[in-house]
Amino acid sequence: NRVFFPPRLVCGKCMVKPDRWVDLRDTARVATYTIVYTKDPETGEVLEKPVVCIRQDGSDTTHIAQLEPNIDFQDAYIGMPLKVHWKDVTTGGLSDIEYYDVLEDDSKDIEIIKE
Repeated sequence: NRVFFPPRLVCGKCMVKPDRWVDLRDTARVATYTIVYTKDPETGEVLEKPVVCIRQDGSDTTHIAQLEPNIDFQDAYIGMPLKVHWKDVTTGGLSDIEYYDVLEDDSKDIEIIKE
C-alpha cells in the first residue's frame, strides 16, 4: 500500500483503484531541489528559477511545488520542514495550495569540525 500525493484514481504500479482515502497533514519536507536557468523572453537576461520537490508528511510520493516567494532559495536544504499555505478560496484541487512556507526547524544545529 502506498499513499499518493496528489491522490490518484488508479495506482500507476498495479493499476488498481484505491480502496480508501487517507487524510494528510498540512506539513511537508523538501525532498530535493534544483535551479533551472531560463532566458527572459523580452530581455534575454538569464534568470534563476528554483524548483523544489516536496514530500507531503504521511505520503510516499513527491511532487513539484513552489516555496513562499520571499524565501531565499540559498537557505533551502533537503529535509527542510514546510507548511502548506492555502489559497483564500479553495476548490478541492491541488491548485488550492498557493505555496509552501518554512516551519521553524526543530532539529539541533550540527557543528562541523574541520581537521
